Amino acid sequence: MVIEVAHEGHPGIVCMKRRLWIEVWWPGIDRDAERFCKTCHACQLVNQPQAPEPTKPTELPTGPWQHVSADLMCLPSGDYLFVVVDYFSRYFEVDTMRSTTTERIIKSLRKIFLTHGLPLGITTDNGPQFIADSFAYFLAEQGIEHRRVTPLWPQANGEVERQNKSLLKRVRIAQIEKKNWKEEIENYLMSYRTTPHTVTGVSPAELLFKRKLRTRLPAIEDYSGDICDRDNEQKGKDQDICGQIQKC
Repeated sequence: MVIEVAHEGHPGIVCMKRRLWIEVWWPGIDRDAERFCKTCHACQLVNQPQAPEPTKPTELPTGPWQHVSADLMCLPSGDYLFVVVDYFSRYFEVDTMRSTTTERIIKSLRKIFLTHGLPLGITTDNGPQFIADSFAYFLAEQGIEHRRVTPLWPQANGEVERQNKSLLKRVRIAQIEKKNWKEEIENYLMSYRTTPHTVTGVSPAELLFKRKLRTRLPAIEDYSGDICDRDNEQKGKDQDICGQIQKC
């Protein structure tokens, strides 16, 4: 069922609607999406109202993957999630690890940079992994500026903190539903990356890669070809009219 596919990763009511709107439509689509989310037992258990946290505004870069933010999050299982977020597109990468040494962090960043290229700058907290001399040397070697948030004020790294909360929510839901939490994170990432962001209005993947990613949601047919045909047809009519006027 389409609505079940859209709910993979438990994106929440607003994001689920936005994901459906770009691909499908039927009468009562909003009502059905709201009802489906509100009857999800796992979502109701982990959704608790929280006061908004004060965050330090970050100037928006002029393009994708110029400035990124990185952070480590510990899970109840003892695993860690290493999260790297692109400030411009809001696209983020996640690496699961048991060891959080500086060497392991550098290895993960090398793999991520191999895919996306080197950013101009990276923002982290003051964790021991990020203040080590070897980490500073690695960034200097790659020509990457290191920005560190105010000590004891992790909220200043707001973008990655928001993603951490979303990821932790999905892990808790997977545990409640007795599912593989790693697979559930993958489902969430696919949903998040292909859903228009509430701030930019464009999906993170499209902003970063300049193209839409294919998902299991049935896509609405692209009518760009018909639009071009109609545009050329109208331009032809306009030229005929101009020719007739000149003859007069």
